[in-house]
Amino acid sequence: MKKIFVTALCSAVIALPLVACGDGGASSSLISSSTSNVNTILINNALGALRKGFAVTGELTVNTSYFSDRAYQIPDANLEAESITYRVRFIFENSEDYMGVDRRIYELNADGEEVYVSGENAYNANGYAALNYLGYDNVVIHDLALDSNGDRIPYGANGLLNPFTMMVREDFHQVEDGFELNHTKTSVLFSSLFNQIEEYESNVIFHTRLFDFDKSALHSAHLVSENMDDDAASTVSIPSNPYYQTYVRHQYEATLTFDEIGTANAQDVIQAEPEKEENAPLANAIANMTGKEITLTRQLHPCVNGEYVGEDSCYALYHMGEEEGIYGQVYTLAEGGSAPTAPSASDVLLRPLVTGGRLRVYQLDSSTGNFILNSSGYSNLDNIATYDEFGYDISYLNANVFNLNEDGSYSPTIDNVPWITREVFMSTLDTFSAVDSGYVNDVKVYVDEENNCLDRVVATYEDFVGYSGTFTLHYDGLGDSHPSFEINLA
Repeated sequence: MKKIFVTALCSAVIALPLVACGDGGASSSLISSSTSNVNTILINNALGALRKGFAVTGELTVNTSYFSDRAYQIPDANLEAESITYRVRFIFENSEDYMGVDRRIYELNADGEEVYVSGENAYNANGYAALNYLGYDNVVIHDLALDSNGDRIPYGANGLLNPFTMMVREDFHQVEDGFELNHTKTSVLFSSLFNQIEEYESNVIFHTRLFDFDKSALHSAHLVSENMDDDAASTVSIPSNPYYQTYVRHQYEATLTFDEIGTANAQDVIQAEPEKEENAPLANAIANMTGKEITLTRQLHPCVNGEYVGEDSCYALYHMGEEEGIYGQVYTLAEGGSAPTAPSASDVLLRPLVTGGRLRVYQLDSSTGNFILNSSGYSNLDNIATYDEFGYDISYLNANVFNLNEDGSYSPTIDNVPWITREVFMSTLDTFSAVDSGYVNDVKVYVDEENNCLDRVVATYEDFVGYSGTFTLHYDGLGDSHPSFEINLA
């Protein structure tokens, strides 16, 4: 399983805004000495408990509007203002022998339903970030997080620290409706909770920073930002121009509710899934596919900003056994169309010279209709792996890491959604950037009527520039996988 948020961990260093002298925005009203002492005790007690750990549930609404001019006076007539709401649930634990955090982020769709965005369970391993996660074999894994260079990531420099360990009594000032946190520490809190969302900005200034302390404990908080205007025009895609220039304004509002203060437990969140009787059909299909020939056809149904574009593209891989090898066929599929019934120049045959040997590349000789040993265009696949190494094997997959849906399909446990299509179901011979990069937001696995084989895996994806669609893997030919035509060797 991919080590979730390795890249985000590296980039989430807290950036603090520059603020004017007098940071804190304290009320000008006079507070008596005795009241101030009471408040000091209240906040110190609350901070002491928060530093040991807490859970927080919150919603962040990001309001985005567009303007035609740099002065932000003329609304852009080609773009409508929009709002996105995220829901988060974080658990910070700072016990005597454990420092860690569990983070879950969801986007609320138009029906108010939660759509998974990201999640991780991280902890401090001798000063470095490490992760707890559930493997595809249903075993909890504890492993160091590594950056793109394979280096360890310092825990304290990557937005994982309990934000209240960086706050003191003087950071809070009493106002009419509660207590106001100064700008700098509000930025610390905002970064800790929301640095994973796409619209995050490190320099947000909040004009409302209100905290409600109740009986020596923090109950809730409300944050409202000033308008955050970009200095330069941004490129967005509209139907008439994919490189349209506009000026973007963001405004943020967050409501937070705190609980489990001083007692929060993050280290036991990730657990192996229990045995699920309802998943027996999936378990049987996985077991029955092991070691058998199989045809795997990937069908890509692409959209841009929600609109279908072009034709479906398909990539069929026939796993024909150790002696005959693997046949690959790329083609486009119009609505109502079917797969090609004859070989083409873009097809590739990976076949060993001797059974069990490394696979060599064969391509079609259009003058004879035969396949000849020819690696031009596919040299990266020639003579580098055996059939077993390039073959299709999901025998290690445990059916209990899925949950049964009402339609009879199975969906992976939430943290596995972004990566399971790439790391388990896709062939090593296939690639698609949106899926490879973890932009998958939903996965459903269907079993055939006899429970002998997977029927299809349907993954929906949406990347950060508006490309979306469905990525479907179809299964057939179990035990006898061959194209509909003869493969003739020279």
